[in-house]
Amino acid sequence: MLATKFKQEDEMKNNYRWAKLCLLGLSLCLVSAQAEGMKGFTMSGTFEGGYALSWTKTPASITSDQVLVDHLGLKTHVDVSDKVKIVINKGIAIRSGSPSQGLNNAFNTTAYYSPVLVATAGGVGGFLTFAVNSAYLEHRCHEKVTTWVGHFKVPFGMESMWERYDMHTYYYSGTHTVAQGYGWFYDTGAKIALNDVLPGTMELAVVDGRNSGQVYSPAAAWRWYHQLKMGDGTITPVLSVYAGKWRGEPSDLGFSGGLMWKSSGSVWANAEFMYTSNEPSPTAGTKNKYWGIFVEPGAEFGGINVSAKAEYNNMALGAAASTNDWNVGLALSHDYSDKLRVKLAYQHLGINGNFTPLMGVAATHINDVRILLATKW
Repeated sequence: MLATKFKQEDEMKNNYRWAKLCLLGLSLCLVSAQAEGMKGFTMSGTFEGGYALSWTKTPASITSDQVLVDHLGLKTHVDVSDKVKIVINKGIAIRSGSPSQGLNNAFNTTAYYSPVLVATAGGVGGFLTFAVNSAYLEHRCHEKVTTWVGHFKVPFGMESMWERYDMHTYYYSGTHTVAQGYGWFYDTGAKIALNDVLPGTMELAVVDGRNSGQVYSPAAAWRWYHQLKMGDGTITPVLSVYAGKWRGEPSDLGFSGGLMWKSSGSVWANAEFMYTSNEPSPTAGTKNKYWGIFVEPGAEFGGINVSAKAEYNNMALGAAASTNDWNVGLALSHDYSDKLRVKLAYQHLGINGNFTPLMGVAATHINDVRILLATKW
């Protein structure tokens, strides 16, 4: 009787959360529809969804698959004046809530949403996720100076400069995934960007660190990038630093250096090195250190975009000896004239069987295959 009562209460709570999400989504749609005719209101977005299949045999044989909406991204701009705008970036995903789909869900875009602004409703683990990944006021003080105040993506690393839709091979690197798990990529505070004051663009953010595991432990991040002409193409170096959990000195520290290269034709390549050092708790006495490097070349052949990704990762947890492993990925995609894209993506994590930098999944030799339909507007 008591177990039945608790089960009914849990179902009522889930239904209540589901109703709140529906009302929130409906209100956003109504507001957006009403504002479409307003001067200074613009909305853009991306959609990607399809079928995912994952499997591993280490430490146990696991297979999971599902049909999912990986992400529906909606970005709203409201121009308050010529120099001031309000930006809200929302993310919606529909996935399986079953624990048996843990392998699939660990790769999904929801794993890379802002960790504090996520609402989930549905079955076990939730099947619908709604996140406000950023909500900030942007002020263009000068043609070369822009400031932000609010909740935004922290300027650290190269892959954080791209939306999931724009990832060539779909999959983020292991170091990016680890930094996301530390809560480094989304936070609340202030940011400034200087464009061509010095060569390139320089971003500096000071945030309160609420996402890094300790509420209101300040953090700072700096990133610089500069696009250079090189022959018939361009090359863009990217440098960044993250310093957080300040107690006399930063207990969390990360830095990265990367390159983006693109020819005037249809050939490109990305490469990045990233290092992270994280203190799990003030009393831990040791740090978790993780670094990795990836190379991601690609080219277009007869309308088919082919991208490959190889990365080497090294990890040392606390006082334990370091270990290393390799991940590889491959993606084929085709863009149709009516703004529809089809992508086939594959990744193998933990080739050596040593470890896998995947949040919430303790396994190696993980394989993931996805067939995705996508569009943007």
